[in-house]
Amino acid sequence: TWMDTAEHDLRAEVAAYQQTHAAALALTQETVTKDDLAALNAALTAYDALSVAAQERLAETKAALIAVRAAITFTVTFDGNGGSQIAPGTAKYETPVAEPTEAPVREGYTFAGWYADAACTEAYDFYAPVTGDLTLYAKWDANTYTVTFDAGEGTVSPENQTVTFDQPYSALPTPTRAGYDFAGWY
Repeated sequence: TWMDTAEHDLRAEVAAYQQTHAAALALTQETVTKDDLAALNAALTAYDALSVAAQERLAETKAALIAVRAAITFTVTFDGNGGSQIAPGTAKYETPVAEPTEAPVREGYTFAGWYADAACTEAYDFYAPVTGDLTLYAKWDANTYTVTFDAGEGTVSPENQTVTFDQPYSALPTPTRAGYDFAGWY
């Protein structure tokens, strides 16, 4: 790949520098000759060239990696969690995903937001940057209803009861009416 080639070229430059550098380091003030001065100057020139080239290559590689990373698109799945399904969204690396404009629906429940975990304990922050594929879960609150008991010409207590959708409710009251037996609620 282009990264392997760039890394190989940079490693070759570093190896050449290290070889020249090792030869130059073997020279000391006592052993250097005028002939060695050319090798010493070559080592210094190679070091300067490597330093500039290495910095330029590293900067180019970093810019290329950032561009590649920025182009990656992640899928954000919206799990209706028992309700209607919402189309998946997408987000680029480190950008937030847009909250769906349409809320899911579920009979007997009210939509209570999107959550990062299936247990719906951690509300999702739609300003948070996305760094990978993501599944968000719909949280639902069961609706409550007031049931009013009409005893007709009789009496009943209590006259109403609050019940929660899809949950068992307490025993229904028995109305009374003089001269009649209660046959049930209809």
